[in-house]
Amino acid sequence: MKKALALITAVCLIAVCFVIPVSAENEPDTVYNLVPDDATITYSEVSGVKAEATFDSNGVLTVKAAGAWPGVTLEYAVPYTFEIAKATLKVKFSLSSGGTSIRIGTPNSTDTATIDEIFVHHYIDGMTFDGAGDLATAGTYEFEIPFSELGYCDWTAAASYSGKLPIEGDEITLTSIKIFSVNGAEIVIEKLEVVVEGNEIIDVSEEVSEEVSEEVSEDISETVSEETSDPSTPETGDSGLVALAIISVISLAGAVVIKNKH
Repeated sequence: MKKALALITAVCLIAVCFVIPVSAENEPDTVYNLVPDDATITYSEVSGVKAEATFDSNGVLTVKAAGAWPGVTLEYAVPYTFEIAKATLKVKFSLSSGGTSIRIGTPNSTDTATIDEIFVHHYIDGMTFDGAGDLATAGTYEFEIPFSELGYCDWTAAASYSGKLPIEGDEITLTSIKIFSVNGAEIVIEKLEVVVEGNEIIDVSEEVSEEVSEEVSEDISETVSEETSDPSTPETGDSGLVALAIISVISLAGAVVIKNKH
C-alpha cells in the first residue's frame, strides 16, 4: 500500500513539473511602413500644377505643391496583408497651411463614391473638415487607433464626403497611399505605419522534459523490480493501485514528449 501511495504522490509531483516549464510569449510585432521610400511614386497634375514628394535621410516624407489640389500616390512593391483585429494604425504628420487628404488604398479602390479607401485624417479626434472632406486646419497631429475602429470613407455629398463604411472580413490588404496638397499646402509625414501583433508562442523546456522522462523511467523500473522480486508481498488490491500509478506515470511521460515536439 505504501508503495502505491508513494507512486501516486510521484505522479502528482511530476504533473506539477510539467506545468512549470511551459511558458507563453509573443513573436515580434510586424511593422508596415505606409510611406516607404522604395515605393513607386506617381504624380497628379491639376491646372498645370504638379505635386512634389521628397524623403530626407530619416525617411520623413514631405509633399507640397504651389496651388490647386495635386497629389502623389505611393504604390507598394508588395501589398501588405494582415489581420484587422491584431493591427494598430500609428500616425504623426504636420500641415503648414492650406489643406490635405491622406488616403490608404486597397485592391478595390476606385474613383467612385464607394472608393474603398481609408481617409487617415478623418480619425483626428474632434476635427472638422471642409466641404470636400479635406483637413484644412494647420497643425501637428499624432495619434494611434486600432484598425478594427477604421472604416472606408463614404465619399458622397450625402455623407459630407466624410462618412464611414464598415470594412468586411477579418483581413485587409493595403496597396498604396495618396497624399494631396490643397491650396499650396506642405505636408510632412514623420510616421504612418501599421503595427501588427506577433502570434503567441508556447514554449516547453526540452531539458526539463528529458530529465523528468528519465526519472519517470527509473522510478518505474525500480518499482516493478521490487514488486516482482519480493516473494513476501501479498497479492491484495494494492497491486491495482500500483498498476494505475505506473500507467499514469507512463501517460504523463508520453504527454510531455508529445507536447515538447509540438
